[in-house]
Amino acid sequence: MSNFLYSIFGFVIAIGVLITFHELGHYTMARLFDVKVLRFSLGIGKPVWRRTFGSDRTEFVLSLIPLGGYVRMLDTNDLETSEKDRKRSFVTKSLLARSLIVLAGPIANFCLAIIFLWVTLIIGVPGYSTVIGHVEPGELGEKMGFEIGDRLLEFDGRKIQTWNEYDLQLLKKSLSGDSVVVTIMKSTGKKDDIEIVFRNHTSTGLELNIMSRKFGLLPLFPESEPLVASVLNKSPADQAGIKSGDIITKINQVYINNWTDLVDIVSQKPNREIEIQLNRNNEILILRATPELYQSETGAVGRLGIARDTSNMSAAMLRLNYLNALERSMENTWLLASVTVIALVEMVKLKISPKTIGGPVTIARVAGQSMQISMVSYLLFLAVVSISIGVLNLLPIPILDGGHLLYLILEAIRGQPISAEAMQIGQLLGIGALGVLMSIALYNDFSNIVYGLIGTG
Repeated sequence: MSNFLYSIFGFVIAIGVLITFHELGHYTMARLFDVKVLRFSLGIGKPVWRRTFGSDRTEFVLSLIPLGGYVRMLDTNDLETSEKDRKRSFVTKSLLARSLIVLAGPIANFCLAIIFLWVTLIIGVPGYSTVIGHVEPGELGEKMGFEIGDRLLEFDGRKIQTWNEYDLQLLKKSLSGDSVVVTIMKSTGKKDDIEIVFRNHTSTGLELNIMSRKFGLLPLFPESEPLVASVLNKSPADQAGIKSGDIITKINQVYINNWTDLVDIVSQKPNREIEIQLNRNNEILILRATPELYQSETGAVGRLGIARDTSNMSAAMLRLNYLNALERSMENTWLLASVTVIALVEMVKLKISPKTIGGPVTIARVAGQSMQISMVSYLLFLAVVSISIGVLNLLPIPILDGGHLLYLILEAIRGQPISAEAMQIGQLLGIGALGVLMSIALYNDFSNIVYGLIGTG
């Protein structure tokens, strides 16, 4: 299957699952409060499929544009509404009932994220070991006493198994501004405690790789020979003729000693042709390939579309029992939701560039990439997107759940519902705000595509 098909397939599954659960949250809560549901739609725009089910003859619809959905409930203004049905309309329910119905969608997304994270922690999430492989001179890590070869053992008395766990726990502490004690084992076998105090927790909290970015520490990356274990279909490597089992020995006449050397050179050559010398069954071959442009966390890099064999690498695996996995997944969901909120606030303050907003093309690309890596990787992707959908829907923007919740809060304060005219104005403003956000996201997607086509010069 090509990268494009993986992206389409991964995107359709992601959007289908996440939107379905979101709308099921609204639908289920509405039924619990005996609100009559007229339509349950996945997607927006012209319906392409519809069926009617249940005693209420609810219409279930698949619409043309798969970027959203809605649950339409009975309103007192609907024609041909009997007196009995009027009591089942949304607006006749209590303020608490209506608030819970509105909140049920985002809550469903958070619950779904917890389930995805729970499953991954039971299966096992791969990561790097907690041995420090690099300490950047002059950075905080060196000043605090961390040294190459130190093994990170505990975090405030809690045993940590992988490097990523430390990053997540530090992220949690940085948001609250608390101090933390990291227990390490020196290469000599002696244990030591190092206290980390977060003072500027807001800026730190946005660093997703705190250990490396804030403290200048990197894990001990296991080295491996530049042996190609697999090649992505239709990737630059596939088109150049690279096959599984090939050993890459030179790139542009530069000797390749390990996989790190290979990545270092290829990442610097997006959309630039390179000469690759490889060993295939003791036969030396010379091939040419043009690494594709890939938008990584650190910027635009080149990528061939090959993977190394990780079966014998000394990587760590985070695997928990059912109860501990549930506790950790709930904790991480809250943590990632908090980071998303802070990122949005910082973006409004113009401290984070709007270029970080990704649209449907970006989501599809990441969906395809994570699906090709592993099921665990794809489930982690779904969890993060589900959390983002939950948070974004709680924004106080009319036409979003947060906007409806804002109307209900104002109704509670004023003692009467918001007028239809005010709600209509709010709807227009909400559509405008979402239009701006979508325009920025699509512009970023389009810019990345164009940048990938014209190259980096």
